[in-house]
Amino acid sequence: MNDHVHVLILRSKYRIEYLVNQLKGAATQALKLKYTPWSRGCWKVFITDTEALTAAVKYIQAYPTRAGLPAQSWDFISSLPV
Repeated sequence: MNDHVHVLILRSKYRIEYLVNQLKGAATQALKLKYTPWSRGCWKVFITDTEALTAAVKYIQAYPTRAGLPAQSWDFISSLPV
């Protein structure tokens, strides 16, 4: 998206705030930006069941086309055995 991202992250030993900060830092470096374009904090939802997980995946996959952008596909994304 041009003003936000959707990311689905499996549970980790790290706090979600730490992971988001790492992603923001890596993206800023990859874009070779001097200053971060990211806002502070993040909006997070914790998914606790398979039905909600399936709905979240469908939402994230459908969002670009609903926003008028081409569908997105990335080599580093793998399917979840749901």
